Amino acid sequence: MLKGSDYYLKKSNDISNNQPQGLSSLITTETFERFTYYGTRSTLLFYMYYSISSGGLNLSTSTAASIFSIFGSMVYLISVFGGYISDRFLGNQSTVSLGAILIIFGQIFLSIPFFNLYLLILSLIFLTFGTGLLKPTISSMIGNLYGKNDKRQDSGFTYLMSGINLGALLSPIIIGFIGTHINFHLGFLFGAISMIVGLLIYQKGKFKYINDDNIYPSNPIEPYDIKNILIKSSICLIGVFLISLLMFELGSFNINNLITFISILIIIIPFLYFLFIFFSNKINAKEKHNLWIYLFLFISATMFWIIEEQGSTVFAMMANFNTNNNFHVNFYILELILFLIFSIFIFKNKLNIKMLSTCLSIFVFISICMYIFFNNLYIHIPSSWFQSINPLFILIYTPLFAMMWKKFHFSSIIKFSMGIGFAGLGCLFMLIPLIFLNSISNPIWILISIGIVSIGEMLISPIGLSVTNKLAPKYFKSQMMGMSYLSYASAQAINSQIIKYYYLSPATYFTILGIFGLSIGILLICIYFFIKK
Repeated sequence: MLKGSDYYLKKSNDISNNQPQGLSSLITTETFERFTYYGTRSTLLFYMYYSISSGGLNLSTSTAASIFSIFGSMVYLISVFGGYISDRFLGNQSTVSLGAILIIFGQIFLSIPFFNLYLLILSLIFLTFGTGLLKPTISSMIGNLYGKNDKRQDSGFTYLMSGINLGALLSPIIIGFIGTHINFHLGFLFGAISMIVGLLIYQKGKFKYINDDNIYPSNPIEPYDIKNILIKSSICLIGVFLISLLMFELGSFNINNLITFISILIIIIPFLYFLFIFFSNKINAKEKHNLWIYLFLFISATMFWIIEEQGSTVFAMMANFNTNNNFHVNFYILELILFLIFSIFIFKNKLNIKMLSTCLSIFVFISICMYIFFNNLYIHIPSSWFQSINPLFILIYTPLFAMMWKKFHFSSIIKFSMGIGFAGLGCLFMLIPLIFLNSISNPIWILISIGIVSIGEMLISPIGLSVTNKLAPKYFKSQMMGMSYLSYASAQAINSQIIKYYYLSPATYFTILGIFGLSIGILLICIYFFIKK
């Protein structure tokens, strides 16, 4: 077993494409996990509010959207629990394996065609805990591949984001189509198969990232800690039970009030957990200073994710109810694209007369075929495919931002402020069709709005993971990775409460979100210049 400087010296000699060995295996595992997660998300909302005759559970759209948001919120809330289990009990390697197994069982439960709300809740519990165990831990494992102050770390997390978005791009297209056009439960089963493949890849490549940091808990549980943990856990469980009992006695124990209670709990927990870490006797003064910096960025990230997550709820329902997703394939546009492709090929290759004649013949043949078969073709884009817009933009933007960061260097606060600013602009852009055109039937508005918000994600998401790993106290590495996901949890919890106001006035809804986004972006810039003084 390699330890300390010996491990990092050995690791520096095992570089592939200037990155540590084991990075590709971990990213591939995370890609399959994200394929499963986003594939489920692309159909879950529709599954809940579609009628029973259409294969759904026949819930109201507002209730389905709230449950959907709470599920997303709980996934990232449990990420802290996953980080705690990894740091104190199992270690990174075993925690990832356990999380993958729970996800597989959750997907299998979803694939059982019982059309039962309780079975749905059971499957979501398995998926919540499975994802909460796996996601922060695998990010921590990637961070452990790098030595201290390794400048390649930002690039490594950018590659991770590319893998995540590749899975998020393909899953709505494949699982979303299977779920909404063939059978919901078959789509969920396909998600289980995907996670099984991811687990096998992880187990096969684990020798590449075996080291003390990834095998053993970073802050092992001590015997005297067990009593405190049991007491605190018991108090929390009793408190939840008493509140639930009070709601039941008052006749207010229903799905909507339960969602509200969980939302309040999720919003409060991150700040309580921040205080728990801040006042721990295991962190020093410098780490406390870093935590204050992180708190500002955490609040900013929460606002960003509130806006970004409109894509999986509000925009998803827009795409299903309000937009015209039938497209006429224009022959002349296809002909122009074909001409450009052939022109580029001819100019890049020195062709003789014979080859030129052959290319011209192929061009004419394909043109005739397109005219016969595609001249009056209409294509229907499934609503679930709109969930692929964001990851598609992220994959397009990634190489552009990678080149930009080589030439320009901004502080993390400036990047965060710019990211939230773009998110706010993405919301305000929706006012054009909602107010001035009084129609959102053309899906191009959704496409452009998500494209603008995705610029903000490129500024916040990969940088956020890297900053968290850098600012995290030594004994709270995995838990701080989980803490970073709590910004997402809080955002989803807030969304579960505010989404009902979208139905009252879509224009007002997007206006308020946009103004909030721009205001926080400006505030962050002011804070940055105040700190510099």
